[in-house]
Amino acid sequence: MPDVAHIISLATSEDVAPIAALLRRCMLKMRADGSDQWSEAYPTAEVVVGDVAAGTLFSLRTSPRAPIVAVITCDENVPPEYEPIAFTRGRPLVVHRLAVDPEQQGRGYARMLMQFAERRARELGCTTIRFDTYSRNVAAVGLYLQLGYVQLPGEIRFPGRAAHFYCFEKLLDR
Repeated sequence: MPDVAHIISLATSEDVAPIAALLRRCMLKMRADGSDQWSEAYPTAEVVVGDVAAGTLFSLRTSPRAPIVAVITCDENVPPEYEPIAFTRGRPLVVHRLAVDPEQQGRGYARMLMQFAERRARELGCTTIRFDTYSRNVAAVGLYLQLGYVQLPGEIRFPGRAAHFYCFEKLLDR
């Protein structure tokens, strides 16, 4: 695997179109695989623009000039849908929109981005990482469990999705 220190970087306005295209390819693959996790309505280019403006979207490349192969958004914005879930108290970093280009999946990029998120959380003084994933996304659920995340009791729902979402959390050691 490549050295992540040289290939994960803060996304810029020049990255919006390629990232939006990557997210669309992911959505189309999900649809082809029978999942309604993402749609034409989410995530959109406007979401990408907002993440770039907030300084919370990171891209992964296999070399400095290579195309973007994966993305992750990390912020401290806890969705209101998380309210009924019994998360641990503390300062969370929340992961959103982890996506790996369908042609690049299976190469460890999602794992690398989650490890990056853990390092970033520690740098920011966060004590936990939280996120949700679609219950039908079996590969993602398996990865998160392998990485030591705990699937919390309960489930949440988002509009327009047939199935529920699971919430995950990991307490960070210092």
